[in-house]
Amino acid sequence: MASSLHPKALTASPLSINQLLRLHCRERLAVHPVEWTHRHLELLECSFGWPTPEPASGCPDALLSPDKQLEEDANARFVRQLASRRGRGAQDFAWREAQLGRILTSDEHLSIHYRGGIYFHFNDRAYNLSCILVGEYTGQRNNIPFAACIDRFDIESQRHDRMKTYRGARQSVATNSLRSLRLRKVTPINYYHDPYILALLIALAQGQRAALGSNNDAARGFRPQVLMTSYKENHVHLFSAEISSALLDRLDFPSVTPQAQGPVLIQHVLVPLKPYATFRSRLFQLLLCENIREAAHLGGDA
Repeated sequence: MASSLHPKALTASPLSINQLLRLHCRERLAVHPVEWTHRHLELLECSFGWPTPEPASGCPDALLSPDKQLEEDANARFVRQLASRRGRGAQDFAWREAQLGRILTSDEHLSIHYRGGIYFHFNDRAYNLSCILVGEYTGQRNNIPFAACIDRFDIESQRHDRMKTYRGARQSVATNSLRSLRLRKVTPINYYHDPYILALLIALAQGQRAALGSNNDAARGFRPQVLMTSYKENHVHLFSAEISSALLDRLDFPSVTPQAQGPVLIQHVLVPLKPYATFRSRLFQLLLCENIREAAHLGGDA
């Protein structure tokens, strides 16, 4: 559910990113997205919706043809492996991400990019965000990224690495305590509301706009999606949001006063792994069908 805004916030003129940084100069805001906090969500006017169950199927029958069903049966073993190894430990996150990527990209029209992730662009800087990127080839166009796979403990591992003291630095109780304090400050209370997910969504939207170029359809905005796994869970988390071109321009031109921008609500849908044979088709129904997206949107606003 989107957090309510103060009445004054609705009438105040929007501030540029640089103005926000100067206004909140005592806070560490210009940081790598893995160090983002709830404060970044507030200043970018973004919030997370409540987790909602997978909506009923509403996609065209073409996606569920006999040939497709046979293909899903063949992919069921990948899903079964993902389910059977989900509890092997938090440090198995790289395997979980890769396995979900295999499930998604067995289709010949999709392409998977292992590791390396995607870049988040801000003020002529590019920040590498760890994930497995899934894109679609459409004729003469560049590869268009539409989803990113990430594991909850991959994000936590990145945060721990960012907070490590420099190699060769003297270790002491004071430095270790400071590191622990910094880590607590950038670790969200609810991992469903991790600001890193927002950064991935924005990076995907930036990649989509770069691939589409001057296509007029891009002016309406973008709908990137993030899939998150976690050990000891029997479902996959699907996050999606409508990212406007105005928000992307705000990051590309941080010194320019932005256009009026409505709040961004990040939808959150739980996709069960079982039944294994239909997991891939159910997931693609959510990823690719507009009527399913609208159903998820209505559920997130409830």
